[in-house]
Amino acid sequence: MYKKRTIILSLIMALVLSIGAGESALALAVEDDDGLIEVGGIYNADYQCWLGIPWGDRPITEDVTVGFVNYLDNYYPWQRNFIHHDIDEEGPFVDNDNDSADGVDLFFFCGHGGEDYIPLVNDQNPLGNSNTVDYLEAQWGETDLEWVMLFACNTLMGDNAASDNYQKSNGKFAQALDGVHMICGASTSMYGHTTAGTRIAEYLCSGESVADAWFWGCSWTQPSGTNLRIIFEEECYFDDCIWGFGDTQADLEPDGDYYSIDYPL
Repeated sequence: MYKKRTIILSLIMALVLSIGAGESALALAVEDDDGLIEVGGIYNADYQCWLGIPWGDRPITEDVTVGFVNYLDNYYPWQRNFIHHDIDEEGPFVDNDNDSADGVDLFFFCGHGGEDYIPLVNDQNPLGNSNTVDYLEAQWGETDLEWVMLFACNTLMGDNAASDNYQKSNGKFAQALDGVHMICGASTSMYGHTTAGTRIAEYLCSGESVADAWFWGCSWTQPSGTNLRIIFEEECYFDDCIWGFGDTQADLEPDGDYYSIDYPL
């Protein structure tokens, strides 16, 4: 049985955490899985109601997602693969083809969220529906995906040190770490802002690590009380930079361990 090693750090500790020189050597001769450096995004805005409960539309999600994807698309070697919107089926989130999350290197989502799941838009039926993408369906990293950013409320609420049994969280998004290096999200509400996606992308393209880009980029647009969270498969992944802007660690075989770091605002 693997003993789960979970780290919950303060703002300062999260920003200064360093990885040993032996682990950083893994970055040597690292190559992208398919030779294409791609970003893809999904935003859900037209919710109407869900599970019979009215959920407000979120038109701001388009600005957040398009801003993020298009910013990376302007920086070599990155290129835009897709931007999908108002998705009512799991496929674009969980399939392994080139037109879904696992077919790109960095996947960005913006929309409503919940603990352990991403709600899909409904079929416009007044009663709504209960379709979700949850931790059991999202097996991210089997194909090409290295990083996931979930700009949504509460998606990583359960993936912290409170999980017991000394093993990978049972029933939380840690189960989706199937080769993907890192999932960025929050354990609280998040709030849309027209520049939110662009802010994060600016940090990524300035050479900040994925973790720091998420923390710093979100800090510009999120209010006090927001708790940002990242989960990652191996400790060495914490210092990952995106392709072309720093060192990216080699893919390692997923195991029963994972790490969690909080960044409270």
